[in-house]
Amino acid sequence: MFLVGSRQKQPKLSILAIGNGTGGLGLDWQMNKRISLQAVYTASKPADSSQNAGLFNGENATGVQLNLAPTNNIDLALNYINSYSTTGFLGTGVGDDLLAYTPTSTSPLTTDAFGATASWQVNPKLTIGGWGGFTTSRIPGQSGSVETNNWMAFLNFPDLLEKGNLGGIYVGQPPKIVSSDLPTGNNLPGILKDSLGSAGGQPGTTTHIEAFYRYRMSDNINITPGVILIFEPRHSPNSDMITIGILRTTFSF
Repeated sequence: MFLVGSRQKQPKLSILAIGNGTGGLGLDWQMNKRISLQAVYTASKPADSSQNAGLFNGENATGVQLNLAPTNNIDLALNYINSYSTTGFLGTGVGDDLLAYTPTSTSPLTTDAFGATASWQVNPKLTIGGWGGFTTSRIPGQSGSVETNNWMAFLNFPDLLEKGNLGGIYVGQPPKIVSSDLPTGNNLPGILKDSLGSAGGQPGTTTHIEAFYRYRMSDNINITPGVILIFEPRHSPNSDMITIGILRTTFSF
């Protein structure tokens, strides 16, 4: 759901949540006025001293992001993340998060993730942008890989109807397994289809459409009504459309 993080700037690319890290190290280098480089290492259980856990021995993710501002109205970012998961999960909590399956337990995964975001402030009343992401994951020591993609495009309308308000329209696809040719029995789309775990991708495509209007009641209170439409939930072509109405109140001090 994009509404929770919606601001005038673009929301966060899905792959940036890979690893579900709770602690680690980071670097933010402002190379010049228009270029910055960020790097991060995170672990999911940095304080756990048991086997296959801790800051360096358990699930972890290493990422870099290059931020570019070629003009005052355009923001660009390129992302790369390498992660290791002991459970077969990417850790994003969105879309196809579980990528590999075994009959007795989930499988470890190594993942390379690539992404890009863009935002263009066309004028003070309109910003357009979006993101795209791609991941490729493998079970260590086994053949084949599983690949996902996701994307989102948005329109933001700052000061819509009144100064301080914000309207937005977002259309996107959450992470989707587009290809999985792991050994037979490990491919999740195949497990869901016929319990065989044969190679293949998801049979359908989820489309997420969201519209919201953030109304500034005062300097400290915002009210944001919105509506979300989800077509083919869980990337299943036989799923009914889901409609969600939202009303959020934000207090800031």
